Amino acid sequence: MGGLARPNALTLVHAEGSLAKRVNVIDGIVTRTDDPPWPGIVRFETAEVGSPDDLLDVLSSAAEQTPAPCAVRADPLADMGRRAIYDDAQKGPAGMRVMPRTWVGYDIEKVPAVGIDPLHQPEQAVVWARRCLPLPHRSTTVTWQLTASAGKRRDELRLRLWYLLDKPLLGRQIAAWCKPGIESKWLDPCTLRNEVLPHFIAVQVVGNSPDPCPRRWGLIRGERDVVPVPESALVLPERVTDGDVLELGGDLEELEERYGEAELERRRHAAVARIKAEIEDVKAAGDGARHPTYLHAAATIKALCEFWCLDLDKARAKLEAAYLETLTPEEARKRERGSTRGVWSWLGRGTSA
Repeated sequence: MGGLARPNALTLVHAEGSLAKRVNVIDGIVTRTDDPPWPGIVRFETAEVGSPDDLLDVLSSAAEQTPAPCAVRADPLADMGRRAIYDDAQKGPAGMRVMPRTWVGYDIEKVPAVGIDPLHQPEQAVVWARRCLPLPHRSTTVTWQLTASAGKRRDELRLRLWYLLDKPLLGRQIAAWCKPGIESKWLDPCTLRNEVLPHFIAVQVVGNSPDPCPRRWGLIRGERDVVPVPESALVLPERVTDGDVLELGGDLEELEERYGEAELERRRHAAVARIKAEIEDVKAAGDGARHPTYLHAAATIKALCEFWCLDLDKARAKLEAAYLETLTPEEARKRERGSTRGVWSWLGRGTSA
């Protein structure tokens, strides 16, 4: 699925249970909201959205499904997997990847209501709340959603505004573009900075009263249907983790420009050493730990090779050989197409044997 993804694809995440946000309503008042429980493995579905009407139809229709899905910006690597973009030694490989999108859902919260009813005047709420977004948004068609926490405080507006963009952007590019709105505390950047975080599109009302919100979804037409993205927003901002710069990698020229020739060579040698250590760990794994160790090693080696522009095919061959050496001939035969080679498809590489 990952190889067929498009920038205008919207990912819906499904589970056996509902992924609706739970809203507790007592005597007509929203008293609390709770996230649904999350399974380790979920099912992914993608839908292409080419117009604001598509956005409204896809999202509002999905919100009516039972069990309800949620939406995320990240792109799935397969039909099923973890809602994560990083591999985990215990939980397994990542099931998603970051991809620039031509759509965005802005989480707006804690906006002073200034006399607007947060549950019954959604159009007025949208016009007021979108002041925190860059100017081009204000005259562009918007799909609006009153979120689960709408009405929790009657003096605040809480909603989600969905837009189409004329250029695909990563979430952190959008967050950098929207920095004034984030600093105003009106715009929550979490789903922009972490693109596997869910947009909850459905509510499950519990308590002694029905949903106090008569309409959760709608559309406000603008002068145009797509937000024009300025060239300044296309600059890829750096992401800082634990004091070190973390970039997407995968481009030798960019890596050399960032680190310099000598430092880049040192880091690539360190990555090769790490790959060799992962292969040795597979060789040393005992009964019951071989497959999890191999799975972790495959995910780690794939990430290192792709980031530091190393030969993945060569590393993969050495890893597979090391793994097969730990198995009996019968085990090796049974696992060759499954756990041995299938893990690479699971990791999203799609490499044939």
